Amino acid sequence: MEQPPKVSKSTPPDANHDVVGVKLEGPIPSIDTALGQILEVESSPKLERKVLLKIDLVLMPLMCFAYFLQFLDKMVLSQTTLFGLREDLHLVGQEYAWCSAIFYFGYLAWSWPNSYLLVRLPIGKYLGVTVTLWGGILMCHAACKNFAGLATARFFLGVAEAAVVPGFSLLTGMFYKREEQPTRHAGWYFGNTVAALVGSLITYGIGHITGASIPEWKLMFLILGAVTASFGLLLIPILPDSPTKAIFLNKQERAIAVQRTLQNKTGVLDNGTFNWGQAVEALKDPQAWLLALYTFCVNLWNGGLTTFVAIIIKGFGFGTFQSLVYQVPFGASEILYLVFTVLFASHVRSRRIFAGSSRIFMMIFSSTASLLGVLLIWKLDPSNKAGRLMGIYISVGYAINIPLCMSLVTSNVAGFSKRSVVSAMVFIAYCLGNIVGPQFYNASQAPSYSTGIESAVSGLSLGTIFLICLWVYYIWENDRRDRLYGPPSEVTETDEMRDELSNKTDREIPSFRYNQYTAIKFQSAAINAAPSAMSENSTPAPASAVDEKIQHSEHVERIETHDRVPEHGNYYEKDGLRTYGDAEDHNREPPLSFHRIMSLVAMAFLWTGSQIPVYIFGAIPPYIYADLGGVDRWIWFVLANLLSLAGVCPFVGSLSDLMGRRYVALIGSLFIMVGMVVCSTAHTMNIFIGGMTLAGIGAGINELTALAATSELAPTSKRGKYVAVLIFTIIPFCPSVLWGQLIAAHAGWRWCGLLCGIWASIGFFLTLFFYFPPPRVNSMGLTRKDIIAQIDFVGGLLSISGMILFMAGMQWGGYQYKWSSAHVLVPLILGAALLIVFAFWEVYGAKYPMFPSRLKQAPRILALTLVITFISGANFFSIIMFWPTQAFNVYGHDPVGVGIRGIPVGFSILAGACVVLWMLSVFRGRNKELMIASSVLMTAGCGALACADRFNLHTLWGILILAGLGIGGIVVPASIITTIICPDDLIATISALTLSIRVIGGSVGYCVYYNVFLNKFIPNATKMIGGVMELELGITNATLIRDAISYTGASLLPLLQTIPGIADNKTAYNMVVLAGQEAYAASYKYVYYTSIAFGSISILAACFLGDISPYMDDHVAVIIH
Repeated sequence: MEQPPKVSKSTPPDANHDVVGVKLEGPIPSIDTALGQILEVESSPKLERKVLLKIDLVLMPLMCFAYFLQFLDKMVLSQTTLFGLREDLHLVGQEYAWCSAIFYFGYLAWSWPNSYLLVRLPIGKYLGVTVTLWGGILMCHAACKNFAGLATARFFLGVAEAAVVPGFSLLTGMFYKREEQPTRHAGWYFGNTVAALVGSLITYGIGHITGASIPEWKLMFLILGAVTASFGLLLIPILPDSPTKAIFLNKQERAIAVQRTLQNKTGVLDNGTFNWGQAVEALKDPQAWLLALYTFCVNLWNGGLTTFVAIIIKGFGFGTFQSLVYQVPFGASEILYLVFTVLFASHVRSRRIFAGSSRIFMMIFSSTASLLGVLLIWKLDPSNKAGRLMGIYISVGYAINIPLCMSLVTSNVAGFSKRSVVSAMVFIAYCLGNIVGPQFYNASQAPSYSTGIESAVSGLSLGTIFLICLWVYYIWENDRRDRLYGPPSEVTETDEMRDELSNKTDREIPSFRYNQYTAIKFQSAAINAAPSAMSENSTPAPASAVDEKIQHSEHVERIETHDRVPEHGNYYEKDGLRTYGDAEDHNREPPLSFHRIMSLVAMAFLWTGSQIPVYIFGAIPPYIYADLGGVDRWIWFVLANLLSLAGVCPFVGSLSDLMGRRYVALIGSLFIMVGMVVCSTAHTMNIFIGGMTLAGIGAGINELTALAATSELAPTSKRGKYVAVLIFTIIPFCPSVLWGQLIAAHAGWRWCGLLCGIWASIGFFLTLFFYFPPPRVNSMGLTRKDIIAQIDFVGGLLSISGMILFMAGMQWGGYQYKWSSAHVLVPLILGAALLIVFAFWEVYGAKYPMFPSRLKQAPRILALTLVITFISGANFFSIIMFWPTQAFNVYGHDPVGVGIRGIPVGFSILAGACVVLWMLSVFRGRNKELMIASSVLMTAGCGALACADRFNLHTLWGILILAGLGIGGIVVPASIITTIICPDDLIATISALTLSIRVIGGSVGYCVYYNVFLNKFIPNATKMIGGVMELELGITNATLIRDAISYTGASLLPLLQTIPGIADNKTAYNMVVLAGQEAYAASYKYVYYTSIAFGSISILAACFLGDISPYMDDHVAVIIH
């Protein structure tokens, strides 16, 4: 009998069987002769990270785009039904359902041959050829004349696409460690969500092609097929067959790529032989059948959804193109599910509760959420279109389980042949579910398809049960193996190495544990010798040279080791605030060098560029919706901008503090530029809203970056002055209302986007060429993996989705939908729930929370300042959102006049901010007195605007200036106060928090103000406009009166001249316009009355503020020479 290999340490490794610092003496069966040469290559964490990055940069985009095309090609069949495919091909009865199902017959027929060919043939070349063939077959769909032709094309399309998912799963198992696989599966599966997000827009665009000699549905097949075939040709030379044959890696990197994945114990090196014994074992494995049964059940819904979704949505009462557009949120919903479930699955692990991983738990969650969505479709009243549409969006959660399910196969099924068979079993079940599912959608029940919806409820329920059974099985099997073989930590290095290099199955390896992440990991001799590789129980290394420099620097106070920042061994803090760790003198202000000046100039452009889109576009809504339509939802271009700004800020602020400001700022500028391009080229209000959303994301990123970067470049006692200069640079745009009105009136409103985009691009290039801050002290000495591990992705997802949903529900309430409607209650309740979960996660779940407890250095000052910030946001919105429309609707529509009436607001807010910021530095504190004075001015000024009527415009100028001074004295200064009392390394985090609080306050305030205004305007307009028309003009037709009120409310006054009795009668027109102005004037004042209540809270909070003067020293957080 052959003796097992003996293990001995070897430094350096010199034998062909050296494996990462462990020398194997004796032959190893079933290992390629080149293995010794591969394994003798020494590695290091730095080299591994480099190899992993190269693998990611090549494999992830290729697989992601291929999966994008695959899902796009699947969903196009459903979308072509909106453009006459069924009618042109004379499909009747269940023929259309069978055209969908027969695709999966081809998928199914080729699954078993495919599992064999994936092992026998070069996997990269094989996948490239199949993608090319599927593109050609998709193009053939355009030549179909009847059911037989379409069915044939669909069958062979299924054959061609059958290799993609199992092939990608095998490649993922070859190139990535087990703990890396869930996120990588999600990475290439992300193409599916992107296709769901933009696929409908692509077909929407194709559907608008005019002048073509063939129907739109044929164009869709031809265009998408050509793109797919071209991409397949690209895959053939680039997609690797194995780590040893990756053309994008050199010889050393290929060896390291193999070494990285040996610990998977799932078969990295394919010897080209199919093991039939492993195939039989796969058929006997309970986990294989439970995964297959689950897959079959949930795909009963998938088959129906992908085939009939366009018909179902159109059946809700929407038009053809509306039905396409309303499919876009599918992708957004999938992305939310994907990010949340994969991050949760990758970061939350408990051996007992989750059997080593949370993947199954999240699969159960997603399936249950999908079941809830289907129940909404099934049980809600047919008239509740919004609620049923929301049900469809919620019901897509099951789709996210595909990458998680495949990651279970790749990490829990060992043995190359066994894993390929289990993958085939899962995809056979996938095919069967998609074949059977559409058959429940009887043509006679269109478009509601009640039987199909009931089948989905049954399938999702059973699928959840099978997942629970799998969960229990994994727990039981792991415990059984522990009792029988002992914990895996007791396995010797010899056995561990032999298991890693073998092609054994999970049942043949005693140390294998399902979803186990605690297996012994071997490192090279070089790594073992490195201080960074010391175990947790090792004696700490001596202080670094950086530590010594800090301790002995002439100008830097010595910081004892007990002041080391929690969870960060590489830097220190003084009094919980001032951070040291980069050997710089932080107690003196450095000279104002060229680089410091240009860095500050770049921040100024970023700041201004973040502000002007909403100010300029917010000044000209009537011009925009008169061109694009959408008078019923124009306000959302402002709200979407602000909601996206508030949503991303907390997460981006935390990210910026950890990873640095420069690239974050560049990304923010790109968002603004792209958003301005979208806005300026939009042809519908919805597209314009989307552009403003993108700009809002960029605005949030750049505003907090500019404030944080400027604050940390200034001595703490001078932060007020530095930031005052920063925000003063917006002075050219203080007359933003005037500029917007003039540009829109004389050149066209689209040119406003060009102005904003150019300004943002200047900030982009200044940042790119001149802003080079030193590495963040937070991440010095940390690996990329360590840095990523400190990013609170779960908290980011919860905060972003929670805030956006909650604020969206707030804005919908009473404006577009009733408060009791599902359109309001669902996002409102879901957003509130997510924010509550976020709070619990930050306190109890996150190892590195977005808002660390270290922020609470002065908890009373911080809490009360945030309260004042919230109130100032509410009253800021009362001015910035209502005064421009009041200036337009009450005092006339002349562009110059409207612009001039907006000047006091812009200049006074800027003046108030600059004065208070400067005084903070001059007085080195006195924040309490300054906040009280600003709160009083804000409350008195906003409340006094209630005196406005049509005849006293001249008296309002002084009042507007008082209100603006008060608001400006709080909005930015409050944020700077919080940066002074927070640790240096968390400046962006606290800036983001105050920014979000301000916008949330504005959102709540605007919701309150708008509902107050609306409840007053409708009766006033009915009384005044209706009274003039009926009593003075003799127009008694209720429809005409309603139209006049509607046009006046939308500020579309020229349309009044289309009403009989007013048309061609200038006197009548002026009488109705005057009545509308009276109605507006009588309604706006209640908004300002309401603002008094908000302002009173701000005054009260300011009275209890603590003094920040003890924190006003000469410390500089970041040094740029």
